[in-house]
Amino acid sequence: MLWLLLGLTLAGPADAAVISARVRWQPSATAGVLGYRVYARVTGGAWGAPVDTGLPTPANDGSMSATIPNLDATVAHGFAVSAYQAGGVESALSNELTLVAQVTTTTIRATTTTTIRPPTTTTRPATSTTSTSTTIPGETTTTTLPDACTVDQDCPATDACHTVACQSGACVVAAVECPDSGSCMPGVCDPGQGCIVQQRPDGSVCDGGDLCVSGTCNAGACVMESAGPTRVRDSHFLSVSRFVLKAAGRSRRMVAGASFAQTDAVDPTVSGGTIELRSATGVVLYRATLPAGAFRANKRRTAFKLIPKVARAMSGGVTKLVLRSDGHTADVVASGLTPDLELAAAQRALTWGLRFGEACVRAPDLTCDQTPVATVCR
Repeated sequence: MLWLLLGLTLAGPADAAVISARVRWQPSATAGVLGYRVYARVTGGAWGAPVDTGLPTPANDGSMSATIPNLDATVAHGFAVSAYQAGGVESALSNELTLVAQVTTTTIRATTTTTIRPPTTTTRPATSTTSTSTTIPGETTTTTLPDACTVDQDCPATDACHTVACQSGACVVAAVECPDSGSCMPGVCDPGQGCIVQQRPDGSVCDGGDLCVSGTCNAGACVMESAGPTRVRDSHFLSVSRFVLKAAGRSRRMVAGASFAQTDAVDPTVSGGTIELRSATGVVLYRATLPAGAFRANKRRTAFKLIPKVARAMSGGVTKLVLRSDGHTADVVASGLTPDLELAAAQRALTWGLRFGEACVRAPDLTCDQTPVATVCR
């Protein structure tokens, strides 16, 4: 089951009636998930065509998100997410969350006044401002309201998911951060109660810290199907020949090479691919998802390469990924350049994982040494 957390970003100035909604969810831990589709509708209406998000790079709390643009701010909208696998297999929709109408318009003496919630209607002229609110745990965003103030008490009241303060003469709203208590106990914010923990039903698939082995929720705990990743050469073992994260200005350059025994057919032009780095405790530090259309194959379909032009237009920072296979063993060379690798470069131990459809491998317990110029993991 997928759990949704919504964030709202105003797409224009304060008098605009078009907004963008950022939908955030906890990913499914079911093996073989290739991506997600976000559905939106006007409340009470039919679902529109879904937005295929692929596999977005997760935030520090493990959640994923996508932005749905061009929404009418004067009506309420509902959002839901589904996961899909190879062959077009799609899950049922998640629970639906509703975003209430954000703009009300009234006409007074031939002058149109636009009011953005949560500020209350005021006789003071509203100034153009950008408004953002969110209940996403682990992330702090602020909203600058058009209300002038001198002390906190001058600012309009908010719900239990936000705090408001007077800063430099303006009311600023900050989202309350709701921590998770594990992948089976996500923290969410209820506007009336504040932070609460929603225990996922027993039997729900959960992320127990292993890219290749799913867990199952049991009484709020994620129970792994196996003892978890080790250096033992199981069917998911990735043998690393090189893994370096080099300093490159404000970014990190990844240079990596590895091989693995094939137990499943590997064809990135059909399945796409995922590169993932986790901490020693299983927290996702970096993930890049590459769709099937980003790869090309040779005539014998024994070598697969990331198309550079496509890679440059994608997020994740992967600049090169080459997979060569003889049907028994696959060799992988990968490189990338992104600030998103900085957190991984600070770790003393890492797990490097790769997924190509049903083929999933990882190198657990890599020991990393840091120098001023590079982090080298073995």
